[in-house]
Amino acid sequence: MTEEETEILRKYLTGKKYDKVFEMEKLKGLVHRISKEEFDEKNKKEK
Repeated sequence: MTEEETEILRKYLTGKKYDKVFEMEKLKGLVHRISKEEFDEKNKKEK
């Protein structure tokens, strides 16, 4: 990502009045869900 793209993205996000804490929690939740699904898949294969 170029510096210009980063700046545009930042302006877009701040323009949307994003709550950064909320966004981080959403991302953490997404990562947690994905890793849990992968964990469940591995367990199914071993049975």
